[in-house]
Amino acid sequence: MLNEYFLLTLSRGDEVVAYTIFAKNFIHEKNGKVDVLEYGFDRSKANVNDLVSALTLFCSDRGIPVMRFVTSDETEAYSQILSLGFEERDNFKFMVLPLKESVLVGKAPWAFFSFDYI
Repeated sequence: MLNEYFLLTLSRGDEVVAYTIFAKNFIHEKNGKVDVLEYGFDRSKANVNDLVSALTLFCSDRGIPVMRFVTSDETEAYSQILSLGFEERDNFKFMVLPLKESVLVGKAPWAFFSFDYI
């Protein structure tokens, strides 16, 4: 079965306050899994909990039993992700070049994380 890629956005009124790019795949999982590849959120209007809630609904509606949130323990979302019941499984070592803690999008400080498979 082929991978499927999705873009999920969360809005407050007409304004997008968070997004995630994720893949649904069946590698090493008979019933499939969701891998979060990138996410971003306006710190003043959304947080990683909002994204996880939306992704949980997506997985539940499709019978997907596993969601992987690939992130770094250097991100502000890391402790929030652990507090939501995620557990560390794979011990990958990623080479990281920190650019900035946040990027200014319009006038709102956004937090970003992106992961590229090599």
